Amino acid sequence: MEDLVSAIKELQRNDPKAKEQWWSYCDALGQGIHDPAKHEAAFVKTFIDNYSAGQRFEPATQASGQMLAQLCKEGQRKSMWWKQTWAQYCLHYGGGRNDPEKHEQGFLVSFLDYVAQRGYMALMSSGPVAAWSGPGPAAKRMRTGPPAAWAMSVASPVAGKAGAQPTGTDPKKDALVARIKAFQRSGEEAKEQWWAHCDQQL
Repeated sequence: MEDLVSAIKELQRNDPKAKEQWWSYCDALGQGIHDPAKHEAAFVKTFIDNYSAGQRFEPATQASGQMLAQLCKEGQRKSMWWKQTWAQYCLHYGGGRNDPEKHEQGFLVSFLDYVAQRGYMALMSSGPVAAWSGPGPAAKRMRTGPPAAWAMSVASPVAGKAGAQPTGTDPKKDALVARIKAFQRSGEEAKEQWWAHCDQQL
């Protein structure tokens, strides 16, 4: 392994293009870790073999990173849950920096992967959960699409009916009421979805 690490360091010292290739390779396949000593020998050897054989790794374009940053910003503007998840993810893994443009592309990809994993796990563990369908009179439409994220954790729809106030005696219920109210405040469509849910469940 020491020989492989030395070979990578030597390549980077003597050939700027090789250094650029190594960094692109690590950014795409090695979680952005550029220190060869922190990778498995097979990972390093694959790069050396491919580079020596004349193969070149296409670096991720800057435009791609900008598109991901814009996606994260748009998610924050359009979805309260996206915004809250992004903020918590940045707090735990991104030094508390919420601006997507201040993060590397690898961090943005990691966030998208995290959201996808959590969504998949929630869908797989919740079974068939009713959700909202397309346009139409709220009281008449069937809910057959993917579940609204908040609905999975709402134990009692009664807790979130319009006008319900936290009781102060049940912290879990009060938290659910607060979540429902926040959901309704996120937009007119959200409010209609909640009312439709109550109409069908109560």
